[in-house]
Amino acid sequence: MQIKTVVSLLLSPMFFILVGCNQEALEIKINRAGTLLISAENVTQGEVSVGYYNNYQIFDSLDENGQFQTEKLLEGNYEVMVSTEKDNFTFMDKVMTQVIADENMMVQLDPLSNYGAFKVMTITSSYDYNTGMYVSDTLSNVNVGLISSKKMADLSSYSDDDIIQALQKQGTTNSSGIIEFSGLPSSNQKWGNSNGTIGYYIIVLNREKSKILVNYNQYSLEYQKTESITIQIPEDDLEEL
Repeated sequence: MQIKTVVSLLLSPMFFILVGCNQEALEIKINRAGTLLISAENVTQGEVSVGYYNNYQIFDSLDENGQFQTEKLLEGNYEVMVSTEKDNFTFMDKVMTQVIADENMMVQLDPLSNYGAFKVMTITSSYDYNTGMYVSDTLSNVNVGLISSKKMADLSSYSDDDIIQALQKQGTTNSSGIIEFSGLPSSNQKWGNSNGTIGYYIIVLNREKSKILVNYNQYSLEYQKTESITIQIPEDDLEEL
C-alpha cells in the first residue's frame, strides 16, 4: 500500500505538468497569426477576396496603389483573388498562399496579364459540280459580335434584341474575311489554373445588326494566346449579310 501511494504521488505532478504543457501548446497553436499584404500590378481600382478554397471570408477593395493590407489571420493556407474592370470586362487573378505567424507576407497578383484573343474568319461553302468538291470562300464586311458567358447568363431573356444590346465587342470582317477580338480575359492563368467559368459566344449578325444569324457554341480562351475560329455562314443567310 505504501509503495502504491508513493508511486501515485510521484506520478500526479507529472500528469499535471503534461496536461499543462498540452494546454499551453494548444493555446499557442490556436493564437498563431500573421497578415497578408496583397498587391495587384498596374491596377488602381479592384476587388480583393481572401478565404479558404473559394469559401471567402474577406471581401474588400484595393486602395489607390492597388494594395490591400489584411488584419491578423490564423496561420494556414489561404486563397487570394483580385478582380478589376477594364473595357467592359472583368479580369481576375488568384493564388494559394500561406499565412505565417508574426509575418506580413507579400502576395503579388497580376489580373491584367490574364488575357487572350480570338481571330475569327467567316466563310461560305458551296458545291462545285465540275470538280465534285466543296469550295470555300471568305466573306468580308460581315458583322460579328462577342459576349462572355457570364454576361449572357445575366440576361433576363435570350431574345435577339437583348443579346445584341449586351454584346461587349462588335466589328466587321476585313477584306480577308477576318476580325480579331483582343484584350479579353483568358479562361486560364499562366500556370493553367482556372480563372473560373470564363467563356465566350461569338455571334454573326445580319446587315442591319438587328438579327442573329449564327450563335456559335461557347469558346474558352487560353492564357496570352490567340485562338483561331472559322465560322461558316449557311447559304440561306448570305442574302442578309
